[in-house]
Amino acid sequence: MKLAVISLNTESKNLSQYYNSQAEGLAKALAAMGHEMTVYHLIPDLGVKQERIRTGGVQIVYIRCRHIGKHALPDLSMMDADKDCYITASDNYLFLGTFYKWCRRHRILCLPYIGVINSNNSSPVKRKIVDIFCNNVKYYKRMPTVVKTPALEARLKQKGAKQVFCVPVGLDLERLRQDYKEYCVEDLKKKWNYADTDRIVLFVGRMTAEKQPGKMIDIFECMFENNPAYRLMMVGQGELLETVRNKIDAQSLKHVVTICEQVPNDRMWELYRIADCYINLNTHEIFGMAILEAMYYENAVVALRAPGPELIIENGVSGQICDSEDELIQKALEADKHTIGAAAHCHVMERFLWECMAKNIETIICNTIEQKRSRN
Repeated sequence: MKLAVISLNTESKNLSQYYNSQAEGLAKALAAMGHEMTVYHLIPDLGVKQERIRTGGVQIVYIRCRHIGKHALPDLSMMDADKDCYITASDNYLFLGTFYKWCRRHRILCLPYIGVINSNNSSPVKRKIVDIFCNNVKYYKRMPTVVKTPALEARLKQKGAKQVFCVPVGLDLERLRQDYKEYCVEDLKKKWNYADTDRIVLFVGRMTAEKQPGKMIDIFECMFENNPAYRLMMVGQGELLETVRNKIDAQSLKHVVTICEQVPNDRMWELYRIADCYINLNTHEIFGMAILEAMYYENAVVALRAPGPELIIENGVSGQICDSEDELIQKALEADKHTIGAAAHCHVMERFLWECMAKNIETIICNTIEQKRSRN
């Protein structure tokens, strides 16, 4: 089949240098199964109208687009109308209605692949506005929809959607360091200016309210008071970056906290390996690609309860899920990646690779297209 993957949000062209693209990971897995794959990236500041490259058996198309905030408003004449299906990361993005109608007009299956249906904006006013103007549930009730977590599956069905399928996201092994065990952790620590005796806590995520980077500083302060060998590495940038820096200064933690705004994707594995635990504080976490990556590299993940961690982690076996900050601090202090790391790695390899997810999505596409043909 001729398949495409598109996200209806804006992106930066260099995103893949710092992030493992879900769209490209899924597309590569489907291409390996024999499908002709195209991935569209909508880039507001692209220097040309359109740019095409080919990598890993997948055609990547960058398209310059208009936008409202993170909501992309692409020119549909730039899209290929010869596809059998567009796998569409549409969540609560404004353009879904227009794109869905375009797909119908060209007899193309539009298959949403979503993680949320409501805004997680920290501002109640902004959240309400987005939920009013960007409510795509009416479309998800009309067509087969793939969701990333069982929690969202249950919620959509409660709202009246009939054809909802849960397919978690996965990891693209080609983008990961598969020989990571051959590298000495002590040498990697030196590379990042840490001592062998340092106990490193890793936090990866945008510096935004939902990720709770400020709370991470408070949690780390408790850990540091318990054991002065702890060090905090934070990777991310965003609107709260300066607030977090000021908080670190105010709490006299500058000498034990490091912030890297961006770490190239081909070096992130080093941080996962040297860290003693990885902490996730987002209680709205849709899935958590960084959680998966940390588990792949045999780290001890400690997370506040959220849909993503609940789906990924076998609590107490391949990671820890906590219901309070106090519990999280205790579990982080007790974290032993040498005990839990192997189980975490095996769990990811068995259940969360794109090869497995692609087969499920292929089945959904084939069945849906066949049902449409039989009705016609």
